[in-house]
Amino acid sequence: MKVNKLFVIFTIIIAFLFFIEGEVIFNLAFYCVILCWIISLISLIISYFGISIEIEFNQRKYNTVDNYDFNLKLKNKLYSFIPFAVVNYISGNKLVTKMLYMNLHKEEKIKSEIMFQYRGIYDFNDFKLEIKDIMFIFTKYKYLKNKPKIRVYPKVWSIKQDEINKLNYIFKTVIGKNLIENDYLNVKDIRKYKYNDSYKRIHWKATSKTGQLYVKNYENFDNGKIKVFIDMNEYIMKLGKSVEEKYIEYSVSMLSYIMDKHSKFEIHFINDNEKTIFSNGKSEFGQVMEYLIYNKCTGKKNVIDSILNPKNAAEKDCMCIIVFKIDESLREKIVLLEKSRIKYIVFYFEDKYLSTIKIQCFSMSKMMGNG
Repeated sequence: MKVNKLFVIFTIIIAFLFFIEGEVIFNLAFYCVILCWIISLISLIISYFGISIEIEFNQRKYNTVDNYDFNLKLKNKLYSFIPFAVVNYISGNKLVTKMLYMNLHKEEKIKSEIMFQYRGIYDFNDFKLEIKDIMFIFTKYKYLKNKPKIRVYPKVWSIKQDEINKLNYIFKTVIGKNLIENDYLNVKDIRKYKYNDSYKRIHWKATSKTGQLYVKNYENFDNGKIKVFIDMNEYIMKLGKSVEEKYIEYSVSMLSYIMDKHSKFEIHFINDNEKTIFSNGKSEFGQVMEYLIYNKCTGKKNVIDSILNPKNAAEKDCMCIIVFKIDESLREKIVLLEKSRIKYIVFYFEDKYLSTIKIQCFSMSKMMGNG
């Protein structure tokens, strides 16, 4: 609780004159000041316990960058007016201050919007209502009655169509058809359709004969997998939270494309808290997003060193490397990949270091369209 300093000084002066001078006017002033303190304190207590504040969101999961609506709900629970309340809230990424006078049993609903700039979990612990007494002597803060936990994930940007066409061609050329989803060699047998089976696997001849849906079972060849390595070195965070957030958004967007198009892969987060996700489809994309809302770029390892680790390096696999920048030291390490005959594709975020570097790499910033 805060107290008006000027009124405190004024009270001390009046009290000094009351005890030293003792004149009638100072006696009257002193008792008036004491009465003001009492009335202000009572009105503050009434306002504090008489008003409630809640925040309402339409959902519990959001993405960065986009704007979302929310409501602030304030209610006077008493049969008396609340003289003065100030609420500070975010609207359109700007701080807005609104002063309220609330009649008895009045309910005030403030509609606003918010844009989450950074991924993470928001609990709104610091969201507060500023309540003042009738004479503006005291100020007390009241916090949210309900504290909704909002999960904010990195935004997944769409890739431009012409860039998608290039990527499709590149993946077929570099990776080879054996790693592309639904590009199998031999049909082993057929079976009845099950929920979630791809329609591309339907055996139309058997389906037309029997009147029931049948799908093809393919022979299981170990043709390798796509291994995605995402660089989450601590130097990225040192460049600023906004830069790190945009890099993660673009990395997730590339990962979403890869998971949509290909069926068998591993995802390696090269971070202080390292994690590997094994997947046979996009069902594990939720694990990726959950990892990223809890983890920022704090790693110390070099992403290429992790790739060259014998347990990760295999000629039949393809390495998709997502890095913030490509400098000379990274280029030298990528040369080692070429000597090891490892297939690779590099996606990068910042291109200011690329003037003299000649490797197979693609700018994520140029590929992204709208979310």
